[in-house]
Amino acid sequence: EAEQAAGYIEEHFSNKDLILIMASGPQSSVLNHFLGNRIRNNMIDFAGGAVPKRILLVCHRKSPPSTYLFKRASTEGDPLSIPPHLVTLLKEIGDLQIYSLDLQIARLVPRPFDPDYEADLMNIPPSPSFVLKRLNDEKFIGERALFIRNNSEKTLSLISPYIKEMNVLRDDNYILFVYVTKFGEKMMTLLADAEKLPPVMGYVNYYLGNLKLLGSNERWHVIYVLSSLEKGRHRLREILQIKPNQSAHLDGLQSFILTR
Repeated sequence: EAEQAAGYIEEHFSNKDLILIMASGPQSSVLNHFLGNRIRNNMIDFAGGAVPKRILLVCHRKSPPSTYLFKRASTEGDPLSIPPHLVTLLKEIGDLQIYSLDLQIARLVPRPFDPDYEADLMNIPPSPSFVLKRLNDEKFIGERALFIRNNSEKTLSLISPYIKEMNVLRDDNYILFVYVTKFGEKMMTLLADAEKLPPVMGYVNYYLGNLKLLGSNERWHVIYVLSSLEKGRHRLREILQIKPNQSAHLDGLQSFILTR
């Protein structure tokens, strides 16, 4: 069934469509086997500046999008969910189902795309508790990446001073947040109201973002995070959280807004 689903997706959907595997256990492993290269290449393209045309959800019949358990980005707060009225069933192949997420996708920040956006994002005073450096030699995309070192014994939260104000007029909105770090680094990045943490959020395609650049043995991790955005006024800022005594690299930072 997974092989049939992969063939159907290859025949009927564009490389401009972002595919999210919303399955767990054996189903997830089999889907990753047949769809992994296609999805991984799409994730790299969108991390490099392309905008998804639409989002497709591949699920098991017993776990449709409304009941799927996203990999949690935080143990605090409510779990992320996608209500049934936001999806349309496009195809059933045995126990597998392919849905469209019926939301419009637009770039949020930076606009236009800037591959080095994160390098100047944390314009904050220096401190003995952390190190921030711009790197030209260790990067995934563009000319630079941001290096962060937490010298303290506590989790470090760095909040960008640059505020993105939004007035959201209706419910059923999401932010798709994309960033790249080196594989295994203990850092989380998000775009949220600093006064309303943690947001309702979850990772998507988490285990498919592990890859190497051509000509390098260095493993990078392309990370996609989906978070809900409720109706009302928002003051969004990028927030970096890094574990005690850990270092991390940040590149390709960007976000998209999903709305009706």
